[in-house]
Amino acid sequence: MLLRKVYISGTDPSSWLLIDEIHKNTESRIKWSTEISEKFSVLQGVKQGGLLSADLYKVHIEDLLNTFENTTSGCEIGETFINAVACADDVAIVSENPHELQYLVNIAAQYSEDHHYLLQPQKSVVIQVQPSNRKKSEDPVRIFINNNAMPISDKSPHLGILRSTTTQDATVEQNITKSRRAAYSLMSAGMHGENGLDPSIAIQLFKTFVQPILTYGLEVILPTSKNLLKLETF
Repeated sequence: MLLRKVYISGTDPSSWLLIDEIHKNTESRIKWSTEISEKFSVLQGVKQGGLLSADLYKVHIEDLLNTFENTTSGCEIGETFINAVACADDVAIVSENPHELQYLVNIAAQYSEDHHYLLQPQKSVVIQVQPSNRKKSEDPVRIFINNNAMPISDKSPHLGILRSTTTQDATVEQNITKSRRAAYSLMSAGMHGENGLDPSIAIQLFKTFVQPILTYGLEVILPTSKNLLKLETF
C-alpha cells in the first residue's frame, strides 16, 4: 500500500524501483539487554531509523491529514484553522470541543483500520489543557478509540517536546536532562577542565552537540524568565 501511494505521488520510476528494492526481503532482530533474538522477516512498515522512513511515512499518511484539513472540526489561531499537528507518525489532534475531538479520533481510527495498522494504545492519550483565565473543569474529557477509553495524562511527548498541562516546565526540565547527558558523554573526548581540550574546541563541541538539545522547542513554548534562568545555569 505504501509503494502504491509513493507511485501515485509522482515519484520517478527509477526511484520507485530503488525504494521497492530496499524494502524487499527485510529482516530484523530484537535486542533486550545483552540478548539478541533470531532474525525475523519484516513484512510491514518502513525501516526503523532509515533515512527515507520519515518522508515515506509522510507520503503514506498524507491523505489522512487531507481528510482532517477538509473537516470543520478543530481550533482557530487567528484566522488559521488547525486540527492536527504532525510529522510522520507523530500526530497531535487538537480541538476545543470534546465532540469534535471524538469525531477526529474516529477518523484516525477508521483510517488505521482501512490501512491495516494499529494505533499505539500506550501512546494515544488525552491531555486536557485549560486556559489560565478559565475555571478548571471538574469532569475530565472522555474520548474513545476503538471503543476503548483513551487514558488521560498530564504529559506526553510530541515532536520531541514534552507536551503537558504545564508544557514550559516539563520541556525545560527534559531539555536540561538530555543536555547534561550529552555533555557528560563528551567528557571522555576531553571536554572538561584541566588537561582537557583547547577552550575554543570545547566551546565548539558545546555549540554543536549540547546547545541544540538545550534550546530545542523553546521557540514554541516561550519559556518564562524563571525557566530561562534554569537554562542558563543548567
